[in-house]
Amino acid sequence: MITSEQSFDTSASRSKLHKQLWQLSVIFVVIAMITSGYLSYTKLTSTSVICMENSSFDCDAVTSSRWSKFMGIDVAYLGFASYTTLFALLMLERQVNFFKKNGLYIIFGLILFDFMFHSYLTYNSLFVLQKACIWCLATHLMALLTLIVTSIRLWKRLGSGAASAPEAA
Repeated sequence: MITSEQSFDTSASRSKLHKQLWQLSVIFVVIAMITSGYLSYTKLTSTSVICMENSSFDCDAVTSSRWSKFMGIDVAYLGFASYTTLFALLMLERQVNFFKKNGLYIIFGLILFDFMFHSYLTYNSLFVLQKACIWCLATHLMALLTLIVTSIRLWKRLGSGAASAPEAA
């Protein structure tokens, strides 16, 4: 039989895990905002990307390739807008009831799309251009890590039987 003290310990550890996973999401999204923000800055100012250029790495070649625009918009801008939106959703998830209930699902959908789009861009960079951009790869890594953490958060929520209940802060 589970005592109320054991139940509290389980609940407290679950709450702590939720908070740690949320904090990891925030950290990864902020790093992605910085990397995509830097790439956006270089596009806005028409400056070269700081890069360790060699036979494999050429950030300017990647960021000025035909895959660097989507529907006429630089993917750097789209990435920065996407990560800024994710950051806002993460903050709203703690404050607004609608986002407490639904924010995790929205975040999961957006980061899943981001990761798939990053994968497409990275594939073209590595296998078509045969060049890599360290900033682009860092942003892709942050998308992957955010997707993993968000998937765990979603799995924990769905597994707890409280699919519509907000996570504890």
